[in-house]
Amino acid sequence: MNQADRQKLQQFLGDVRAVKAEVTDCFSTDYMSDAKSAVYDLNSRLGKLGLTDPGLAADLAPLVEACWDGITSLGQTYERASKAMERLGILDRHLVKLIETAPRSGS
Repeated sequence: MNQADRQKLQQFLGDVRAVKAEVTDCFSTDYMSDAKSAVYDLNSRLGKLGLTDPGLAADLAPLVEACWDGITSLGQTYERASKAMERLGILDRHLVKLIETAPRSGS
């Protein structure tokens, strides 16, 4: 992975963590609209990253889609937020693993 892609993934990881904070708010407010919008926006952010390795985006797309599926699934706010948090956690860990373990190449 080149340095530019690594930096873009680190930025995306920050986005994922911000979305996790938004979804966390659902547990105390019982309000889903902002969290749903934030999860939805992850997909467009992924598309706009401009990763030079198309395999990275293809690898992450199903994980981002799973987050959306979680927040829009059937159930009460707490259940949907829990599903989304679980899937956002999986995405977060996957990004960390990619960033930390991918071979470094030129810029």
